[in-house]
Amino acid sequence: IIFGGTRGIGKAMADILLAGGARVNVCSRETGCDITLEEDVMRALEGASEEFGGLDVVVNAAGLLKNGKLHEQTAADAAEQININLIGALNVARQAHFWLEQTQGSLLLFASSSYTRGRAGSAVYSATKAAIVNLTQGLSEEWAEDGIRVNCIVPGRTDTEMRTSNFKAEAQDSLFNPYQIALSASRVICCDNSGQLERVH
Repeated sequence: IIFGGTRGIGKAMADILLAGGARVNVCSRETGCDITLEEDVMRALEGASEEFGGLDVVVNAAGLLKNGKLHEQTAADAAEQININLIGALNVARQAHFWLEQTQGSLLLFASSSYTRGRAGSAVYSATKAAIVNLTQGLSEEWAEDGIRVNCIVPGRTDTEMRTSNFKAEAQDSLFNPYQIALSASRVICCDNSGQLERVH
């Protein structure tokens, strides 16, 4: 199941996995699943597990960037990014544990190259992505005894709708294609590593 699987890198990953013969369930706000609401996440996981007879991989590719100086953003702008990028990831992880423990499965999260250094105009986003890296590292240790692998993709600047709507002046040929990132992500969920930060720069 891919949360945030109807656009951007999440959609590209779904396309690659489906082409490779995997059974894939995609969900997002467009399909009526809001990861900031734990009951939506629970319902999506239960539905996919019932459809497939279990879940081997849970991916959270949902994210939100609202570019702008912190003091010029509203409290709601900052809160929405924190809720989707961090609280949403926590909801997915918390609810996924039950299903992944049964299959000795894998949780894949997405950070950003900006996690290493907060950048002007995207301080809130960068902070939430740094938190995702820490979450990956912590859960990979915490869930090791349960047989669950937890890894993280750290993509460079990628040609997604979210990116281009925030940075309109960037040349398209300077950005990664979402399918490049999705291919690396697809490889990671097939490996035995846990706690891995896969950088695609």
